[in-house]
Amino acid sequence: LTHLNILWSKEPRLFALEYNNEGKRKYISAHLGRFINFYWRECNAKDRHYYELIREKTPCRLYFDIEYNKMANPGIDDDTNEILIKEFIEELEIEVKDRFNLLIGRSDIVDLDSSTEKKFSRHLIVHMPNGELFEDAVHCGKFVKTIIGRLAEEVATNILEKKGRSTLSNHLFMFAKEASVSHERDNQRSKTCFVDTGVYTRNRIFRILGSRKFGKKTSASLRIALHNEFPFPETFTNECFYEEDIQNDGNDDEVA
Repeated sequence: LTHLNILWSKEPRLFALEYNNEGKRKYISAHLGRFINFYWRECNAKDRHYYELIREKTPCRLYFDIEYNKMANPGIDDDTNEILIKEFIEELEIEVKDRFNLLIGRSDIVDLDSSTEKKFSRHLIVHMPNGELFEDAVHCGKFVKTIIGRLAEEVATNILEKKGRSTLSNHLFMFAKEASVSHERDNQRSKTCFVDTGVYTRNRIFRILGSRKFGKKTSASLRIALHNEFPFPETFTNECFYEEDIQNDGNDDEVA
C-alpha cells in the first residue's frame, strides 16, 4: 500500500492510546485506513500517544528497539551513535543474507528516532525485498537473540574488531545505570546490550511514528531519524507530525 492507498484499507488492526502518566491505555479496534486518516489528518500533535499492537501469532516485520542511558555512558557522542547504527545494520545485512539468502540495505530499513538529552533511542523496521515477514514477534525475537549472541562472541574473541567494527565492538554492551557513588569502578557496574531483546513478547505494543509517551515533551516523539535512508514520499516528513508552538513545552524529557 502507498501512503495514499493505505487510507482506503479495511484491514482490521488493534491500536492502543496511552491516557495518563501511569501508562494506562485503552485499546481501539479499527480499519487501518480509518485510523490512519484520523491520525494523520485530525489528531492534534499534542494528543498523539498511540501504539499499534503486534498481535500474538500474527506475521510481522523484523523490528529493533535500540536504546541506552546517555547519562550512564557520557563518552558517546552523536557521530559515534551513527557509526554504531551503521555497523549494526551492516552486521544485520550479513545475518539476513546468511540465514535467508536475502539482500537488504539501509534503504530497506525504516529508521526512527525518539532520543532525548537523557536517552538514546532508535526504532528500526526492516522491509524485506519481497515483503517477507516473520511468523510473529516471538520468532523475530529468536532471530534477534541469534544475532546478538554471535556479536557477543565476536566481541569476546576480538573478531568484530578485526572486521573493522570497532565502534560496535566497544559499545555492544552499555552501562545500564549511572554510577551510584563517585568511587564506584566501571567493572563493578552492570552492562546491557543496546539492542533491547525484551520487546518480542506476545501482543506487544509498538509506538507509532509521531507519538510520544504521555506527559513527555514533543521532542521525545518518535520521528524519522536524520540519517534515515528509507524512501518515504517527499511530502511525508517530520513536519507532518509536529506543531511549532508546542516544541518547547515544560514537561521533562525522560522516556522509558
